Amino acid sequence: MKFHWIISVCWAVLTLGSVGGIRVSAARTPWVTSKVQGSPEPPAPCGIERVFPRLAFREPVDFAWEPGSQRYWVLQLNGQIFTFANEADPAIAQLVGDLAMIRAAAHLPLRQTLGFAFHPGFATNRLVYVCYCHTDGAPDGSQVSRFRITDANPPQLDPDSELPLISWRGGGHNGCSLKFGPDGMLYVSTGDSESPEPPDRLKTGQDISDLLSSILRINVDRPADGRNYSVPQDNPFRERPGARPEVWAYGFRNPWRTSFGPDGALWVGDVGWELWESIHRVTAGYNGGWSRVEGPQDINLDVLSPTPISAPIIVHGHHEAASITGGFFYFGKSLPQQRGAYVYGDWESGKIWALHHDGPRLTQHQELCDTTLKIIAFAPAADGEMLVMDYREGQDGAGIYRLVANERKTDPTTFPRRLSATGIFKEVATQHPADGVEEYRPVGTMWTDYASSQRWLGLPGESVVRTARGHPWSEVSWAFPSNAVLVKTLSLELTTGDRATRRRIETQVLHQDGEGWQAYTYRWNDAQTDAELVTAAGETVKFKVVDGTAPGGVREQTWRFHSRTECLRCHNFWPGTALAFGWDSLAGKAFKGSATNELARLAELGMVRETRQPEKTVAHLVDPYDSQAPLDLRARSWLHLNCAHCHRNGAGGAVSAYFNAELPLGELRILGVPPLRGNFGLPGGKILAPGDPWRSVLYYRASTTGNGHMPTLGSRLPDPAGLGLLREWLKGVQDREGRSLGDSGATATSRILQEKLPGETRTAALKAAFNDTAIALVVADAARTDPVLRTDAVAAAFKHPNSAAYELFKQFLRPDQLEPTLGDAFDPPVVLSLNGDPVRGRALFQSETGANCVRCHFCDGVGHNYGPDLTAVGKKFDRAALLQQILRPSATVAPEYVLHLVETKTGSSYSGFVVRSDALELVLRTETGEQSLGKEQISSDTKSSLSAMPEGLLGPLTAQEAADLLAYLAKSR
Repeated sequence: MKFHWIISVCWAVLTLGSVGGIRVSAARTPWVTSKVQGSPEPPAPCGIERVFPRLAFREPVDFAWEPGSQRYWVLQLNGQIFTFANEADPAIAQLVGDLAMIRAAAHLPLRQTLGFAFHPGFATNRLVYVCYCHTDGAPDGSQVSRFRITDANPPQLDPDSELPLISWRGGGHNGCSLKFGPDGMLYVSTGDSESPEPPDRLKTGQDISDLLSSILRINVDRPADGRNYSVPQDNPFRERPGARPEVWAYGFRNPWRTSFGPDGALWVGDVGWELWESIHRVTAGYNGGWSRVEGPQDINLDVLSPTPISAPIIVHGHHEAASITGGFFYFGKSLPQQRGAYVYGDWESGKIWALHHDGPRLTQHQELCDTTLKIIAFAPAADGEMLVMDYREGQDGAGIYRLVANERKTDPTTFPRRLSATGIFKEVATQHPADGVEEYRPVGTMWTDYASSQRWLGLPGESVVRTARGHPWSEVSWAFPSNAVLVKTLSLELTTGDRATRRRIETQVLHQDGEGWQAYTYRWNDAQTDAELVTAAGETVKFKVVDGTAPGGVREQTWRFHSRTECLRCHNFWPGTALAFGWDSLAGKAFKGSATNELARLAELGMVRETRQPEKTVAHLVDPYDSQAPLDLRARSWLHLNCAHCHRNGAGGAVSAYFNAELPLGELRILGVPPLRGNFGLPGGKILAPGDPWRSVLYYRASTTGNGHMPTLGSRLPDPAGLGLLREWLKGVQDREGRSLGDSGATATSRILQEKLPGETRTAALKAAFNDTAIALVVADAARTDPVLRTDAVAAAFKHPNSAAYELFKQFLRPDQLEPTLGDAFDPPVVLSLNGDPVRGRALFQSETGANCVRCHFCDGVGHNYGPDLTAVGKKFDRAALLQQILRPSATVAPEYVLHLVETKTGSSYSGFVVRSDALELVLRTETGEQSLGKEQISSDTKSSLSAMPEGLLGPLTAQEAADLLAYLAKSR
């Protein structure tokens, strides 16, 4: 399918005019009343200062203090190694060696060098180890070699001394951090050797039969077995059949910079993929989880883990980090509060953090400073202070910085705590903006649970917004001046359809503080005269909204004032922080009846200036609710506005599904693609099933208020008009071969919906039909406008064994019918702190509602023979471990309970555990009993690492019910 709304930004350039000829309104009033400066938070405890200011490097990647000397060494990406004396202001760094020239002399390639380490005995043996990459895709494309250094002053690398030690496949992620441990062994980090997309293309992260995605441990002092190293006898996988014995730990994507702590563990910064950056405290046999998981998020569910996955000691979302750089423990004197802390940072955001720990337990975590550096490496100085290597090549070149105490004191009390004190509005109560602050209207907006929005742009003085350079995914992002603000007020009608009941709920402010964007929320008071700054953690409140379409005529609406961290999960660098202020949102909308579009209008005001012609195309969005616009444009615009801030290349979505409108439908990785994170009981479900909305996981997620609702931030309720739009669009979507699955759901429910069945009969029919979530979706759509059907459907769905169906209909319950259940996220200590009653827990276990345990398990002679018998599970796990097993059932799956998904040549599907398999027959244990299949019948047999036990089973229970269930299981011994 081709989309004609993909337009060349040359159109935008013609609309705006060139830099020299741009029309700028002389009538623009400078904005001089702004008080949005500084921060409401205390000043950062640390800052940075450049050391050795006359030294500049080109693409430095690693640096270290030479043992037993007064010299630092710096390794550059191009293979050059420099050294310089530890003097107050050295003027020059001497070249030690050039690996590119050495390899060129031997007619060998060199692509990049990434890490080095001195031998513990360097002072006497003069040995240094370098990790470099020479050929992408080659089995030995990444390599560690040993070199000897002369005693000359300055020292020189002997080009004839190279001794290759170990190699692995070269590629996009090579790892290449080298560290000698306290045991004298060399520890080598390796990556997954591929480009970011798709994640872990080689499926090597959980494979210990190769050297990739691992920490290798070798003895370089005792060569053996024809190799220039030996494998230590105590390496954890040495005796495991099929495993590479060099592997000491595994499950890393691109472990970038490692160091040993005083606790003897290896600390690793692992560069994340779409959502999370991780710091790991690694011991022998550790499994970091990639690519089965990325931090706490499931990624490749078809990947099986040979050993249990360990959680990182800390993770960072992509709102604050995008390429983690591992660090070192600090033992200097200038920062006494940080002594003993692990200090690390992030390449993309420039932030530096410190964490304290007690073994694997995090005890304290603090952001030390937010810098403009591209942090490529850390190194302890000779005096124990912390040095930071910057990769940028600015006016002064890439250089070295020192972490210092922050002497710049700011007063957080001066930051405006009331909206009226910001200077954004001349009259807050009427939302009349200050002179120089301009309202703007994007072409469409995200669905925000029935709320309407209004937006303003404030630029201090006569400053302007310019087209930015250097965004990794787009050539049309913006550069905002320091202290610019983007403002949005959200309002809600407390009686639906009655504008007189509209009240302002919150005003959100994005502030460019000169170093980055900060997000603040102001909550409006009941009198609607002003708004108060919400705390950094955010708040949650409930409103009662009179709505004739809601159960009982009242909608109890939960409203989240998002935390500053939650705001920046969406408003981050990858999709472009401004989001609604973008080329795609502003280029096609007229303002207040004006003939020109928003982008041109703001340019005429002198607020926007295009400084270079973008090289890429942008999408021309339309208002999704404009019935005059073409259906496919409206649907793609809805998906773009509601989903693409996370689901686009690099933006942080947990799966590689894209929804940005500038991409053709076939490139979104959703068309006919099975979901990675569960299909919610949709037989044959796809993320987007061509022609069938009710087999589309995308449609289910937009329809439910349960655990699977998307988006996860900014919305909690389905968008009725948006659902109608998506439904009609999905019916007409075809796959790449022009095929459609057809309207399966509506056909299956025609008798239930159309025939005049008595209430109890229809309820019983619905209850039987709701085993199929697709049918439940069809009924939910019809129930939105049919109150009689809604009553019957809610009765049929209430605590239905198919929890996905039940979650669909919870939105139709009256507020007084909703129980205070645990929901999709809760603190395990909340449950563990309660005393459970095993008698009540037994009743819960044996009930066919609630957690549905008896549906699959035996315990004390009661249940079904599908999953493991839990009669003695209390001997294996305590209450805390049992709770984790229930919360994350897919973290570790026993081999005998690996779920097989089998398709036959006639189109039938079966799922279950293998009872027996030979050359002629496959016998599966399914939920309904054993199923025998002849091997000649089978078209595909796929193993899944997703447990047959779904997540979220405790969600429908109260905290006390969950505690009772745990008490029963713990006593079953």
